[in-house]
Amino acid sequence: PPEDRLLRAIRDSWERQTDREDRERYPWIEPIIGEYFFASIDRVQGIGIERIVDVCAEVVSGRAARRTGFQVHPLRASAGGGSAQLVRSDGARAYRASLQIRSSAARRLHYWKLTDGRVELAQIGYHDDFSIH
Repeated sequence: PPEDRLLRAIRDSWERQTDREDRERYPWIEPIIGEYFFASIDRVQGIGIERIVDVCAEVVSGRAARRTGFQVHPLRASAGGGSAQLVRSDGARAYRASLQIRSSAARRLHYWKLTDGRVELAQIGYHDDFSIH
C-alpha cells in the first residue's frame, strides 16, 4: 500500500541521513500519515517527493527542530506573531517545517506533534497557508 511505501522511504531516509550517534539521540519513531497527506502531495507542485521524504525523516526523529535549515516553528492561526498555536481537541500541537526557503511560495510540511511524542504528518502546503487537517 502507498502508506507502507512512504513510511519505508521515510525510514530509509532517516537511516541514510544519520549515523549511530544520531540514531541514539534522535531515534526512529513511526509517524502517522494523516488522512489528507497524500492528496496534498499531489496538489502542491514544485517540490519533489525525495525532499518531502527527507524532511519528514528529520521531523519524525526530532532532529529538524534542532537544525536551522528547517525553520521548525508552531503553526499559528494566522500570520500574526501573536496568534496562538493551533491545538487539536486531543491536545496535539500544530507545527510547520520548511521544505524550501527564500521563496514567497516556499513549500512547508505541516504536522501534528501528538501528546505521546509521535508525529502525524498532516499536509504539504505553501508558505502563506495556515491550514492543517
